[in-house]
Amino acid sequence: MKMQKIMNVIAVLIVLCWASFSAADCVPWKDTEQIIRTNWAKKYPGEKILKIERTGESGVYEKEIGTGTTKKDPKTGDIYEYFVKVPFCQEPVRVHVERASGTKVEFNTSWHFKKVENKYVYSHFSVGAVAEVAKKGQEAPPKDEIKKMVAEAWVRDMQATDKVRKVLLSDPEFNQYKDRWWYWLDGDVFVTNAEGRNQKCKDLKMQLLRGEKGAEGKDPGAPWKVKFVSESKGYCPAE
Repeated sequence: MKMQKIMNVIAVLIVLCWASFSAADCVPWKDTEQIIRTNWAKKYPGEKILKIERTGESGVYEKEIGTGTTKKDPKTGDIYEYFVKVPFCQEPVRVHVERASGTKVEFNTSWHFKKVENKYVYSHFSVGAVAEVAKKGQEAPPKDEIKKMVAEAWVRDMQATDKVRKVLLSDPEFNQYKDRWWYWLDGDVFVTNAEGRNQKCKDLKMQLLRGEKGAEGKDPGAPWKVKFVSESKGYCPAE
């Protein structure tokens, strides 16, 4: 029983030590921010950083790196390079940016620091998911209004004899290109066909836009509309 208590205490101490180690900064945060601004400006000189925010705790991992030292196998003649495992620390960061065109973007990034002797030094950064940011006046309509537009577009463009019973939609995803902007939607449309059978038309891709295709968003007073990416009804199994 006494041994069990000792083991439990040791286990708790190990967990606490690891949590403390993994939550620590790779380098002081103010230094990380400066590293981000400096290296972002080098790679993307036309972009202005608006905000830098951490999106999680730092984490430590190991990476095998070649040493440049080689050895030749006397039997086969093959040449091998020696590798060593080097500790790295990774900092997850979201970088809010304004492009030269005035459009705004959020980059989910990871900043990697290599351990040299007793400290971490900057190594490189990688970019993950990128989200375009809508400006004032570009906000999407309420979800219920979009669903009504989807139902109308289905009957108008896809199958005039269907009766739309229900629409399920993802959150609108804002996109932009130069002076054009629009939203992407994914969803399912539940219909009753001309024969009275209930169907679920699945995994549909739609565009929510103002104006006409090819000039999306150029006329801010144009009405909203939904266009289906596919011109066919798609996969609509019976319910």
